[in-house]
Amino acid sequence: LCLTRVRFSVQGGTISRCLRMVVVLVVGAAACAARLWYTQGTQIARMDPYSNPIAASDDSYVRILSYSLVHGLYMKLLVWPWFLCYDYSMDAVPLVRTLQDVRLLCPVAGYLALFQTICLVVHRLRWYSSRASRLLAEGSAIGVGFFILSFLPMTNILFPIGTLVAERLLYMPSIGMLVIVVCVTYFETRKQLWMQASAWAFLFGVLVFWWALCYQRVSDWRSVEQITLVDGLKQLRST
Repeated sequence: LCLTRVRFSVQGGTISRCLRMVVVLVVGAAACAARLWYTQGTQIARMDPYSNPIAASDDSYVRILSYSLVHGLYMKLLVWPWFLCYDYSMDAVPLVRTLQDVRLLCPVAGYLALFQTICLVVHRLRWYSSRASRLLAEGSAIGVGFFILSFLPMTNILFPIGTLVAERLLYMPSIGMLVIVVCVTYFETRKQLWMQASAWAFLFGVLVFWWALCYQRVSDWRSVEQITLVDGLKQLRST
């Protein structure tokens, strides 16, 4: 921790900020390694085919395509959380068996959006040298890193998880997404007052929409019977 307080004169303390991020990554990796050692791996001995039918599939090709669709569903929930449900078991998300399945357009759009965001952040880190622009670029980079590191464990790439889609797993990735949105919005609109006012008005409208959706969702959870009835009518293909 003492090393992270060292200040360098190169590019206004960029090296010191990089050191702090490296320390955080090392500590996080050590915590993950300790968790793997304590649990003796990440495999699920008896995978429930009803909770995660994709992991229970014997066809690796189908698993890859189906997990890609799940990634797209998660990204869609981040951007447009209109359909909320606690139960995605059984056949709520049918397996993807061919590349001709049009549902794969959802993960393709999500992957492209993430790739474009990474390219934008790298471009700003490379070309902008002023202190204000550099700090905004680094803020966006931290948001991208936070999103990827928190999203990766729930992708079923590193290890299988016991549920197919769980909206609660988006709590951490949503923080990274909001950091990116705020930094990019401020950077793109800071030179034009009318653009800045329009952008923040739009974001405020999105916030109001999300608040209303959250209020409605809280009312759905006021009792076990209520949430079971509401989500049961939404997800007719699940248990």
